Amino acid sequence: MPFREDSNTNSAIVEQQRRRTYRWPNFVSHECRQSIDTMMAFYQDERPTAKQSKKLPFFLRSSSQAKIPYDDDSAEIYA
Repeated sequence: MPFREDSNTNSAIVEQQRRRTYRWPNFVSHECRQSIDTMMAFYQDERPTAKQSKKLPFFLRSSSQAKIPYDDDSAEIYA
């Protein structure tokens, strides 16, 4: 799981995901928490597709703020 948890077992972590009882670091914004929580829905049919996820608040805000220089000869992408 992408979160630091006190649980020692995979089943306990899965149960936390099902109940949505994971803790967030203070630096994670509300929009980010909301977007991740939506994508972490326990049941697959409740999770958004990649296309739908791009429309979540965090990604809409992030994409409008991102300035990525692009150079055809460069293999690096800067954010």
